[in-house]
Amino acid sequence: AKQSGESRWEERIAQLAAFQKQYGHLHVTRHNETHRGLMHWRDNQRLRLKSGVMTAEQKARLDALGFAWETSRR
Repeated sequence: AKQSGESRWEERIAQLAAFQKQYGHLHVTRHNETHRGLMHWRDNQRLRLKSGVMTAEQKARLDALGFAWETSRR
């Protein structure tokens, strides 16, 4: 069965939380192959917020993790 968007979102935010626990930050980069899907998801969340499709609860949960809404160009 195809996963619903919501359960997929839950899976990704859990992965993001695990990433933060492991590395102490949320700077998911393309240098890390295993986190490539997470990187795309993160970018997608920024787009979802901009286009107004993100729920307030989702935003609050990402904020709680310290999610960076702006991309940091280093």
